[in-house]
Amino acid sequence: SAPPPPSPHTRASLEGGRARTAHQRFAMTATMGSLPTMGTRNSLSGSQRPPVTAIEAQDIPEVDYGKLLGLFHGVHSAQLSDRHAAAIARVCRVHARGFPIRDLPMLQQVIRFAYDRVAEGLGEAFEGALCEVMSTMAKPFVKHSCTDEFKSLTVIADVLAVVAQSLVMPGMPPRVQIAASEMLHAFASAHGNRPSMLDLDLDPFGVHSGGGGGGGSLGASLGGLGSAPPPPSPRAFFTNQKLMQRSRCMETCVSGLGAAVASGDAALQLAIARVLLEASYYDENAQQIADVGVFAHFAPLLRDDFRSPLVFTVSELMWNVLEASPSARAIPDAAMGAFCPAFADAVALALRCGHRIADKEVRNEMLITARLLAEDAGSRAGLRAAGLMETAMAIAVHPEMGPPPADGVMKPFAMTTAPQDFEMKRLAWLLVAELASDDEGIAAARGFAGCLLAFLAPLTGGANPSSGAVAAGGDASVTRWSRSQLRDLQELALRLLMRLAPLCAGDMAMLGACEAAVAVMHVASPADDGLRAAAISLAIQLAALEGFVGRLGGAGAVEAALGAFEGGHGGSSGGGFAGGFASSGRSGGGGGGGGN
Repeated sequence: SAPPPPSPHTRASLEGGRARTAHQRFAMTATMGSLPTMGTRNSLSGSQRPPVTAIEAQDIPEVDYGKLLGLFHGVHSAQLSDRHAAAIARVCRVHARGFPIRDLPMLQQVIRFAYDRVAEGLGEAFEGALCEVMSTMAKPFVKHSCTDEFKSLTVIADVLAVVAQSLVMPGMPPRVQIAASEMLHAFASAHGNRPSMLDLDLDPFGVHSGGGGGGGSLGASLGGLGSAPPPPSPRAFFTNQKLMQRSRCMETCVSGLGAAVASGDAALQLAIARVLLEASYYDENAQQIADVGVFAHFAPLLRDDFRSPLVFTVSELMWNVLEASPSARAIPDAAMGAFCPAFADAVALALRCGHRIADKEVRNEMLITARLLAEDAGSRAGLRAAGLMETAMAIAVHPEMGPPPADGVMKPFAMTTAPQDFEMKRLAWLLVAELASDDEGIAAARGFAGCLLAFLAPLTGGANPSSGAVAAGGDASVTRWSRSQLRDLQELALRLLMRLAPLCAGDMAMLGACEAAVAVMHVASPADDGLRAAAISLAIQLAALEGFVGRLGGAGAVEAALGAFEGGHGGSSGGGFAGGFASSGRSGGGGGGGGN
């Protein structure tokens, strides 16, 4: 038979004895030196580091920063600059895979020591060491445990601020500043794992403009189908962007860009511009960039060859900043005189010489940027004074209203129906409408309304009697677009005519806008419901203007409206159009009633 189990008191005493025996054995072997000790991580504080038990930390090398700082500040070694630089480079080689997060506080002291030596005129001696530090810092930080990053967010933000400080330090070698910029760019992009624009709405912090904080996206939903790799997680990107904002290094980068512009160092300008561009994909960083006056430094950069990567980077940076920060669309008076002519010349040069697809994409980005800037009255006046309206009008009305001047900015390779040139036509229309949003602008846009009405000719069947609204370039200049492109341009033309009508009522009457709107509304028109709805909106806007009620009535607006309710223009789409017309009529208020 089995022996009886020991009593609780006996079991406790046995376990205690085993524990004491194990403790005594550990103390004995540690004294005899048979177990390796971990050494001191921070000899300045005198704290002994406990044995690391995390699996991730087994291959992370150790550096005695106490001895390193002792070398820097020792009585007999404080002047040995070459040895100091060699010791810093040796630390980088030890941590070739990346610096541990737990070492960052001590690394800040090392970097600041090197900065102090550069300030003393020893930049050449520490150039190579600082470049190695920045290159190693550009790699992902190494973690002893999975919680290191979240416990050290403040420390990481402080390191980013220290790295960015090199961009504004006098006497800092440009090679170090470029390496520091590359480090900040790598960190801001989550080391090349920035999500696509489709996935930027997945901000886990809920502060991005998409701000869904957990909504689905096309990029995420398609990531696991077939052989397509899953998209990168947005959490790392937004965490790094949030740390960039927390460090306030955007202000330092903008100041560094100004210093690089003053020095004329194109490589450094591009490196810092790439940092700002990567940070501008996060709205709060874009707001910081706008607040510190980045537009004051853009004029010299836009004077570069528009095919250069620098102009492409600056163009996209402007777009991001203006889209995220509406207040940035008001260009400061101090920067207005230099920026507006440089920007207008860059747009004209891209239009005149940009024949590659990449050139046309940069050109279209500049047109988007121009439209955003033109939303501010002061910027709008400055861009018009710089000649941007003439460039936009050349795109908007040619070749539909005749061939462009031989010495103008419009070239045959920009007047195709390729997707990039179709997008250019739409963007130019929107830009002209924005630049013509006041009395001075509408006077400079003479001929634009006639071009818009010329695009409606295929829908009116020649019902528009005004010769001023006939395409001077022939019907082929309008019908050269594909069916979907032409339909898109026709709807945009109706929307823009509705916007411009209060500013140029006389031109609208002379060009036959009332007749064109009624002809598109008519059941015999080949227009679809979307175009008819846009035509009704234009008619409602015209009816609110003095003297247009009778014109609309004489053109048959009442009959066209009744025909819409009867559904005579065909099938099931008639019901949808009638419902849309009823909604437009209710929202239009007294204009339609007065006409009847």
